[in-house]
Amino acid sequence: MRTASEIILFGSRLLLAHNHELFPCQTGLLQAVRRIRRKPRGYWSALIEFAEHPCPESKEAFCRKIDGYTDWTGGRRESSRVLTRFVEDNEWWWWKERPFLAEW
Repeated sequence: MRTASEIILFGSRLLLAHNHELFPCQTGLLQAVRRIRRKPRGYWSALIEFAEHPCPESKEAFCRKIDGYTDWTGGRRESSRVLTRFVEDNEWWWWKERPFLAEW
């Protein structure tokens, strides 16, 4: 269940950043996501399905919504930029002297 919530958190933060939107705290995340206009068609239903039934199929459906929405790599073909950001936010947070992503 924690893995599903982390994937939902990271994917939703990507969309919020893409929309130049902030959210006040973890409890405000879903409300902020509902308010943004630019998001993949069917994103909300994929998010709910994955949150309520975390399995490989619902995870893939949710991740495809995010991955296929825009070019997250800034024009590069490889995904190293996105993966590097994920590692920085989730594994190297202590090195940058800031709170863990889930605590922002």
